[in-house]
Amino acid sequence: MTALWIDPVFGASGDMLLGALVGLGADIDVVRERLAALPVGGWSIEATTTTRCGLSATRVAVCADEQDHHRRWSDIDAMLDGAAGLSEHVRTGARATFLRLGEIEAAAHDVPLDDVHFHEVGAVDAIVDIVGVWIALDLLGVDTVSCGPVGLGHGAVRGAHGVLPLPAPATASLLAGAPVR
Repeated sequence: MTALWIDPVFGASGDMLLGALVGLGADIDVVRERLAALPVGGWSIEATTTTRCGLSATRVAVCADEQDHHRRWSDIDAMLDGAAGLSEHVRTGARATFLRLGEIEAAAHDVPLDDVHFHEVGAVDAIVDIVGVWIALDLLGVDTVSCGPVGLGHGAVRGAHGVLPLPAPATASLLAGAPVR
């Protein structure tokens, strides 16, 4: 059994999580090869070494030509279900991640799950981040993931629905009941 503990003192973006997993030994070339099973194009993924406060870390950057494509939850679910080049563990995990996000968005907008349109989360870079994290977890043989308190930002961010408070409503809903700081 391989357990992973994450200390997201400054939050945890998809790029940050993927960088940490590549830094732990997930081969970026294998992650990239397996991501090619997704029926989306126009993206690249690079891993570099960065230094923050004198400490070295792996930085992963996903770049995508498309920045704001609105996909429905059911479209992403079907895309993942049909990605035969991904392991069952990766497909199941990524589908569960998008399902949870879809449930949160459905509740926030008071619409059925099948009517949920992802905005930023439906963009290629977010899809590559989420599926890439699941691929990296699979490569590392991680069975369980636990997490310390999540550091929250404050202020505002502009999204598809206009200016939103930070943490964004969907993030706040996902973290309901979880320890935060």
